[in-house]
Amino acid sequence: MEIQGIGWAVKQMQNGAKVRRSGWNGKGQCIGIVPAEHWGMGSGSPFENWGPGDLQAWVGIRNAQGKVFPWNASQGDLLAIDYELAE
Repeated sequence: MEIQGIGWAVKQMQNGAKVRRSGWNGKGQCIGIVPAEHWGMGSGSPFENWGPGDLQAWVGIRNAQGKVFPWNASQGDLLAIDYELAE
C-alpha cells in the first residue's frame, strides 16, 4: 500500500473514506470528515436554535477507545507522508 501526505488524506476524507497514519498504534484509530448534517439539532440539543447554514463539517478522530472528537492536526501531522486508508 502506497503511503501519502496530508493533501491525499484530505481528498480521501472528502470522498467519504477514513484515513490513518501508519505510525498511529491505537487499534481502530482514524480520522474522517463528520458532515454538518450529523450534528444533532433536535429539541433539547444545544444547537436546536441554529439553522443548517450555521453548521460546518469538521474532521474527527476516533481514538483507540472508540470515542470521536474534533481532530487538530499537529505540525508533524501536516508534514507527514505516512497516511493510508483505514480498514
